[in-house]
Amino acid sequence: MAPFSSTRNVQAISGCTTALLLPFLLTVQPTSAKADCHIAPSNLVPNRTGSQCVWVTLESIARHWGMTDLYNLHNNLGTSGPGEVARVMIARHRHIYWSPEGKQDWQSLANASANHWPVGVGLRGTHMLLLVDLTQTHATIIDNGGQKSGQRQVWTREYFASAWDGWFVTLDPEQK
Repeated sequence: MAPFSSTRNVQAISGCTTALLLPFLLTVQPTSAKADCHIAPSNLVPNRTGSQCVWVTLESIARHWGMTDLYNLHNNLGTSGPGEVARVMIARHRHIYWSPEGKQDWQSLANASANHWPVGVGLRGTHMLLLVDLTQTHATIIDNGGQKSGQRQVWTREYFASAWDGWFVTLDPEQK
């Protein structure tokens, strides 16, 4: 069962389901194990142009899940936002879970983290990176550009909250 399934706010277009979930409907069982999502370094796609952060983030998630039809997204697409991502994923018959910029949906991020799902998160309306873990006090991210590209960074939750613009997107791994 997909950890982010919901019948609420789901729209079917051209045979593809794209979901806007606020929040994901999921009961997470507490665990003592660290919820960190490990993404192999070979699956991380760098943002070489500085303008493809959304596509390299989604491609990194796709590589993590082995979704080969989404490899090389960054070679064909430039800058983007939520509407363009939805359009491209619909055209490729891929199910995404997302929330637009604006309201910060902490429950959805916590659910993704608890289920080891990497999530692309928007920062200040200008950048996207991977969130691979979220706790009550910290957020672990992997940036795709700059000097720390591909390196895990641990931010305080307060710092993450000040940078996160509310946009998040992830791919449904059960749709391989």
